[in-house]
Amino acid sequence: MKIWISSFVMICFLFLFVCRYQKDPAKQDSAFKVPGAGIPVFNPHFDPSITSVGKIPLPAGYNRLQVNDQSYAAWLRKILLRRQNIVCMYNKRPIANQFGHYAVLDISTGQRDLQQCADAIMRLKAEYLFSISAYEQINFIASDKTVFNFKEFAKGQRYALRGRSMTTFQSHIDNSCYTHPCLMQFLECVFRYCSTYTLQLQTTTKNDFSSILPGDMLVKGGSPGHAMIVLDVAKNTANSKIIYMLGQGFMPAQNIHIVKNPGNLSLGPWYEVNDTKKIITPGYIFEKSQLRKW
Repeated sequence: MKIWISSFVMICFLFLFVCRYQKDPAKQDSAFKVPGAGIPVFNPHFDPSITSVGKIPLPAGYNRLQVNDQSYAAWLRKILLRRQNIVCMYNKRPIANQFGHYAVLDISTGQRDLQQCADAIMRLKAEYLFSISAYEQINFIASDKTVFNFKEFAKGQRYALRGRSMTTFQSHIDNSCYTHPCLMQFLECVFRYCSTYTLQLQTTTKNDFSSILPGDMLVKGGSPGHAMIVLDVAKNTANSKIIYMLGQGFMPAQNIHIVKNPGNLSLGPWYEVNDTKKIITPGYIFEKSQLRKW
């Protein structure tokens, strides 16, 4: 009986201690500081106060690669993040697994099951080129090598599938439709007829994985295939180690999101460039040889 009472008292004491610890901000903060240093350590979990890709924290000793302010890499870092960190499908329903991502990009998905993995990469590239008015450079190819060009689309050119080949035709008089809604109409056509296979055709292999840069891609063409984009890269000034961040769309069409590193959850969304040949992500395994660039 005495042993049971002692155990009960001990449990009550522990319960009160835990409650007090949870309510005390000072004690809570101490769990995220280096002992004796008072310096916050890297937090691998998403904080809703993080507003953009370029604001995502880095592990100690790392600095983002320097890039040109007008470059694609710089544009990727400016993409806003959604405070409500939930990945939803095109029909606004949350996906079943909410544990594989770190953050959600504030980029629309559309109302149809179209913007999947390769489409997400083409969407980001097109948005960047559109933002700098490089309309003639917004080009994507279909499997039969037909080139979808936004500048021509803006002038009224349209595309249709006839058998196994694409055909082009003029739909209306040129009205120079260089607006964002017009871009989205163009991309809807691209999403229908382009894929991981065509993305692989349009890009080139990077043989040196350590030369990885923001805007590069991991692409496995095929059906099924998959593709992910490198959103950011950082380097350790002391030991020259490199880390990178991956984003993806998925099927069914869903919010573009930054994935966690399942091989090292303490790094959150950052992956290390190391000697391993495979890159294990929450939903797919890539080979290093599948790194590509535009």
